[in-house]
Amino acid sequence: MEIREKKSLVPQTLLQNTKIKDFILILFILIFFITTLFFYFSYHKVKKDLYILTDPQAQETINKVEAEKLITEISEFMTLPEETPVVGTIKDVDNLVKTQKFFVGSQNGDKILIYKDKAVIYRPETKKIINVGPVYIEANNETVEDISTSTTSDVDGDSEVLNEMEEVSVEVRNGSGVTGAASNLGTEIESIEGYILNKVGDAVTTTYSGTWLVNLTGKNIDSLSSKIEDVQVIDKLPEGEENSLADVVIIIGSN
Repeated sequence: MEIREKKSLVPQTLLQNTKIKDFILILFILIFFITTLFFYFSYHKVKKDLYILTDPQAQETINKVEAEKLITEISEFMTLPEETPVVGTIKDVDNLVKTQKFFVGSQNGDKILIYKDKAVIYRPETKKIINVGPVYIEANNETVEDISTSTTSDVDGDSEVLNEMEEVSVEVRNGSGVTGAASNLGTEIESIEGYILNKVGDAVTTTYSGTWLVNLTGKNIDSLSSKIEDVQVIDKLPEGEENSLADVVIIIGSN
């Protein structure tokens, strides 16, 4: 007896069309699901951003977190004071440079940490410290956008913190070989109004002749130089000397 193969009653073309339709339907459902999720999360993000913008306490919390993150990042490159700084973003560097040499080399968007006796300019994009030293900024100055973490929340309080920074910091180094020479001069500097003693230490060598006053930030230091006999004023540290965070470095040499 001859056995014949049974043929499918459903045409092959119809099966293929059904599979294609199922695939398109599944793809459409998937796209719809992804689009729905996208708009859902976008809506909640906009709602959250709007809440932050309209709620001062929420904005303050965000600013505090941002400032703490910035301080932690900068701490990897240098040792920062333990005090809580005023933290801000530079908005108009051209205006700042006109009045203070400290801002030369900075750019809009750079962050600034302002402490009682110095400030730090930092560029997050390149993780680079641009400058360190004393600086004075008006509390209502629109060239710096405040994202302060300071405990003082009113303008007068912030002004008081910033106004104290008009003083010029001084580091004294002993390059004379005479024990106590730097400490003695440091004591005299502490009694001069407008100057604060930042550090006392030794120079790299004891072969300096005379006294050198290095004005690193271009501040007016006439009242200081006039009180030091036979001082030579320069604007760069001698070769081999370590950099300083102070405004002025005085190197005492032998007479």
